[in-house]
Amino acid sequence: MEKIKFSKWTVLVRYLFVIILNILVMPCVVNGQKSDAEILSKEPIDVVIKYIDLTDPNLKREGIPQVKKDEDNCELRYACRSILKNIPWIRKIHILMPNEKVRYFKEPNEIKDKVVYIKDKDFLGFDSANSITFEFNLHNLRRFGVSENFIYFNDDYFVGKTLKKSDFFYVKNKRVVPYIIHNSKVGYNRLAGIRALRNKMSKRIGTEFSHSGDMFLYHKLTTYSFLGDVLRNRRILLPIDLVYSHHNALGENLSDLKEIHDIVEKRYKYANIMLKEKKRSYYDMQHQSFYSFYALNKWYRKRNSVSGSYVDLKGVGNANFNVPLFCINTGALSYTNQEFALARVIMNKLFPKRSLYEKQDVPNGTYVIESALSKNKVLSVAGGNQDDGANIEINDKNSSDSQKFEVSCNSDGEYTITPKCSGKKLDVAFANSSMGTNIWQYSGNNTNAQKWYFISADKVNGEEYFYLVSKCNHLCADIENGNPKNGSNIRCWEPNGTNAQKFRFVKVG
Repeated sequence: MEKIKFSKWTVLVRYLFVIILNILVMPCVVNGQKSDAEILSKEPIDVVIKYIDLTDPNLKREGIPQVKKDEDNCELRYACRSILKNIPWIRKIHILMPNEKVRYFKEPNEIKDKVVYIKDKDFLGFDSANSITFEFNLHNLRRFGVSENFIYFNDDYFVGKTLKKSDFFYVKNKRVVPYIIHNSKVGYNRLAGIRALRNKMSKRIGTEFSHSGDMFLYHKLTTYSFLGDVLRNRRILLPIDLVYSHHNALGENLSDLKEIHDIVEKRYKYANIMLKEKKRSYYDMQHQSFYSFYALNKWYRKRNSVSGSYVDLKGVGNANFNVPLFCINTGALSYTNQEFALARVIMNKLFPKRSLYEKQDVPNGTYVIESALSKNKVLSVAGGNQDDGANIEINDKNSSDSQKFEVSCNSDGEYTITPKCSGKKLDVAFANSSMGTNIWQYSGNNTNAQKWYFISADKVNGEEYFYLVSKCNHLCADIENGNPKNGSNIRCWEPNGTNAQKFRFVKVG
């Protein structure tokens, strides 16, 4: 039989085809071992969020706002939304929290597939407002079913962009380990200078320290000084910029954490205070710094510079949130109602979609919408008019259909508000984005001008009030000039935290 001859080009094409095919269908198992990519893809990763309640008078820390994060700033709600949106591969979110439920989340038995509550007293055995105490005891999370590798957050930390497991973890010797997330330069020969600065600052303890400044720096200096004692190596890598601090959203490992805890417990002079204290003190170290630089120097862990930003609540209006990770912190001494209101509106703008695990803030139904200026002043359709463009104003409560509104929420958490007298929709005139734009009623058209977010506001006389924020311009429904007289107009205005922008929904039959 005559042999079939192939041209050299045919042979080359067949050869290339085989190579490409092998690449495309290359098995994840090579020589009986899983590839690093498969190991990482199959590793279960949880998130742990520590939520601190600073309003308990027994746990009060001097020099910082007494903020209850879930009520005063709603950060925990939006932190969870950011995680579910941008790192959806997370297995579970464990919320390490005070001995109460988060008010806007569903009951624990309804959300156990994704969100799990761990109470402070179950974890530590006592109440504490010191996140550092919790952080140096995080190895105890193993008792609560947390994955071996997890990402640690505080309630003021957010994921701003889509991230992968490989942004936080990598595979070394067929084992998944956390990257060190640190964006500042490091160098040798830093220890002597750090110790000298710490000794100098020690003389000022109790006189000139402030929580948000000197004390935080002192904690870091103490951390790095102790790390030098532990490693007994003058050529350890330490940060060059001591002011910069990697904050949270750090990959961590339970076995690593146990090793670190045992070292601290055995060798740190003030371990008995730091590991068991109720409030922050001068004797604390910074957990994130100790964990990261211990791993960097002892285990030669890789560093990854996932970019992030620190935003103080006072500067939230001008901050750049177009980053993978960011925090919105309450580190200053005091904040205005306007700053809190603006932060909540901005967080909702960044993460507007209500998660499956949140309650609906205002159940569907018919309501009278009261102003926080006066319980007798309510939203009304001017004259009970049924026409497009009829104005929305406030008037004395009179039980007419012009003051009754059907409220309905879709699966994303967007509300429509329908005056009972007309069947129209509460609408931003011409979908305008300018402050002062009028709010009227208009025929339903399913545009963003007719969709509203109800964002939790501070309670007024113990009652729950909301900001009504338009989806089309992210401005608040506002009683013009805060004037409570009959006929005062309802317009769009920037968040200012005044009672002119707070409304209560009172259900009617």
